[in-house]
Amino acid sequence: MATQVMLDTISALLKKIIYPAVDTTFSKEVKLYPLIRGNGGYTLMNNKFYISLRYSPNTGIGAISEGGALPSGKAKYLQMEVPIKFVAAGTSVTDQVLETAKTNEQALKNVAQDLVTNLLDDFKVYVNKIMYGAGDGYIGKAVGAGSTSDTLTVNSPFLVRVLGEDRTLRIGASTNVTVSEVVGADPIAMTTTVKLTSTASWSDGDPVYITPSEDPMGLNGLIDDGSVVGTIQGIDRTSVYAVNSWVDDDEETWSSFEVDTMTRLYTMARAYGGSVKVILMSQDMFEAYVATLVNINNYRLDPTKEVSRITAGYNPEGVSFMGGAAKVDVDPDIPAGTVYGISPESFTLGEASNPFDWFPGNTGPNSVFKQQVDSDGRYLAAWECHAKYYFNVLCKNFLKNFAIKNKTVS
Repeated sequence: MATQVMLDTISALLKKIIYPAVDTTFSKEVKLYPLIRGNGGYTLMNNKFYISLRYSPNTGIGAISEGGALPSGKAKYLQMEVPIKFVAAGTSVTDQVLETAKTNEQALKNVAQDLVTNLLDDFKVYVNKIMYGAGDGYIGKAVGAGSTSDTLTVNSPFLVRVLGEDRTLRIGASTNVTVSEVVGADPIAMTTTVKLTSTASWSDGDPVYITPSEDPMGLNGLIDDGSVVGTIQGIDRTSVYAVNSWVDDDEETWSSFEVDTMTRLYTMARAYGGSVKVILMSQDMFEAYVATLVNINNYRLDPTKEVSRITAGYNPEGVSFMGGAAKVDVDPDIPAGTVYGISPESFTLGEASNPFDWFPGNTGPNSVFKQQVDSDGRYLAAWECHAKYYFNVLCKNFLKNFAIKNKTVS
């Protein structure tokens, strides 16, 4: 079987298997994806999503005297615009792998399946990380200061999933470093440690970012009061109150999870029309919340145990809030010290492509492969392919959501 025929065959298999696999995987493992995809409410034009926001209530409502004049007035709207963001993922297959598979159709299928599985596993993790960011590549905070150090520790044990060799990071405002080796993760200390290709200096608590970053916007920027992102979807948060959310982002240490704080923020979001069906937490906040439930009325995560329905909630299907009104879940990609109260109807996923559409290749009319070249322009005995997802996360009503950020629970 000729190389071109094999690449065409693998391309056809990739196109056939990939979309069902992506949709299933994203729906299960990218928690926001099934909640907000398909909510609509936007127009796509000239590489931008356009979305309307009602920023002032209807003033044409009021009581009148007998025979009095009818009230006049209307709600006020403004149009927001959001750029499309372009996320791409690439992989390759060598000529040697193709040669070993050329006489066996099942072997070709296995090559295609391996390409899909490996690339999709990493792609879904990166997209999930994006969903909780602010478009800036933020991954956590430095644990401990570094003085001409080549070892960096970050306050999340889940970063092995995104920090491979040669990944470039920015520490603080301007210190760029490159990862040479992932040392490992510590689930007890809740950290990930990496070796760097060169030494650098930083302060304890400095923010750490993947760089360069052109990420789509995520919840850290959307469910915000201007502390993280001052201008959102083209609107200055200081001039239009309706593009702010209910946020407690003071840096502080809690002795235990403050259910009263979450109750207050939840009530505000509900008062402004939010459903707040889902509350997503970082690992540390989720553990603190569960520990609080255990201490209240002897709550246990056991559906067979009879307990009273406390304010913080008991749900036979898992952890909840307000007696089951909101499902509480944990996501490893949410930065430490963070809680998001989400009204799914207030968000939508603006899409300019399907997740994991393939770029066209040049090895055949239906191929997704291109032959690789080295830095000198010489052809290599390997072929590469790239998938794409052009999208952004859009918010239609900011006041329906809340967030708790920058907390440490002792």
